[in-house]
Amino acid sequence: MGPQDQKSNQKEPEYQESEAPPNYEEVLQGGFTTSSRYGSLPSTVSLHGQWTKLKSMNLCGGEDAKNRLCLIEMQTGYSGKPPLGMRTGILLRNGMSSKDPLLAAAGDEACGLHAFNPDGIVFLPPLDPDPKSDRMDTELLRAEPGQTMVLPSTL
Repeated sequence: MGPQDQKSNQKEPEYQESEAPPNYEEVLQGGFTTSSRYGSLPSTVSLHGQWTKLKSMNLCGGEDAKNRLCLIEMQTGYSGKPPLGMRTGILLRNGMSSKDPLLAAAGDEACGLHAFNPDGIVFLPPLDPDPKSDRMDTELLRAEPGQTMVLPSTL
């Protein structure tokens, strides 16, 4: 079997790398759904806070502060509470109370206060959660100093 015969037996890719991704609006109109148990966020969100509550803010749908979706809490790292432990970072709750379950947490990769550290860590609930466990999956974020960090669209 020669090199040409081997080449003809290889499967062609299902897409061409030069093809553009599908149009976002077309995907939405086509009834795209996810199997997430958390629902989805609107295409536009805003962050609103109060001077009396400096360690928490509300993530709101659109620009309306009354359309509250979930609570974002700041963690200083001194409490040692999971999942961030002694890291500074933020907690995203699945509701408007600090007692609601976590949707995600993000903070410094290393424990303690590290100003201008480009490396971070994100904690997400596992895809196959155990109701009896508080286990979270982790994803490390790496960035080069002076470069823009882009978060995965799954957050």
